[in-house]
Amino acid sequence: MWIDRTVVRFIFIDEIEQAERKAGFFGVASLVVDSCHYSALKKGVDGALDQAGWKRDAEFKGRFIFSKAGDSGVVIEKRIELVRTIVATTTAKKNARARFYFAHNGKGNSGDNYVYLVGKVVEKCPKPQNQTQDKPLVSIYLDHTTLVKPKKVEEVVEPILADRYLKLVETPVLLPSSNSTAGLIAADVLAYLKSWDVIFPDPGEAEQASLFQTETQKLNAKKLADIRNILDLIKQVEVIAAD
Repeated sequence: MWIDRTVVRFIFIDEIEQAERKAGFFGVASLVVDSCHYSALKKGVDGALDQAGWKRDAEFKGRFIFSKAGDSGVVIEKRIELVRTIVATTTAKKNARARFYFAHNGKGNSGDNYVYLVGKVVEKCPKPQNQTQDKPLVSIYLDHTTLVKPKKVEEVVEPILADRYLKLVETPVLLPSSNSTAGLIAADVLAYLKSWDVIFPDPGEAEQASLFQTETQKLNAKKLADIRNILDLIKQVEVIAAD
C-alpha cells in the first residue's frame, strides 16, 4: 500500500509599515504552517470570521482590527474576540499549529529592504526532522506587493532554504489577500499586532487606546484587559531586529 508521508511547509509572508508611529519602521512577518496543519488553520480563521458575523465580501485586514473599517456592522467586542482567536490559534506554545517570526528595522519600505527582511524570517523556517519521512519542501505565498518581483524573492530565499535542507516548490507566489486566504489573514493580523508591540513594548492606557484608534476614555476596564491578554499572547513571538 502506498502511504503519503510528505509534509510541505507553507510560508505566508506579509509586510507592515508603521512610519506614522516610528520613522522608517518597516517589518516583515512569516507564518510557517506544515501542510498537515493547514486545514486546522483555515478552519480556525474561517470560524473566527463567522463567529464575529464578518461579511465575506468585506475583506478583513490587520489595520481594520480595532476600527470601523471593513465590515462596519461588526462591533469592537466581536473584533477583539476574532483577533484573540486568531492569535491564540497561531502562537500557542503547546500544540502550536504554526510558527510566527517577525523581522524589522528602521530602513523603510524599499524593495531591497523587503527582500532583506524576507530572508531574515525565512532563515528561521525549521529544518526537517527526518528527511526520509519529512520531505524538505517549502511553498511561499506573499501578500501582493509592488516592491519586488517573485523572481527576486526566489533568488534570495533559495540559498537560505538550501542551507536548512529545504527545497523551494516553484517560484514564490504574490497572492492578493482576501477572506479566502487564511494564511495571509493570520500573518497580516500578527504582523500588525507585533509591529505595534515592538514600538510600544510596555504600553500605557493611551498607547493601548492608540491601537484601537480611539480615545482612552472610550475603553472600559474589560476592553483594556482584553488588549493586555492579546498582547501577552503576541509577546511569545520571536522578533528579529535587523538594522
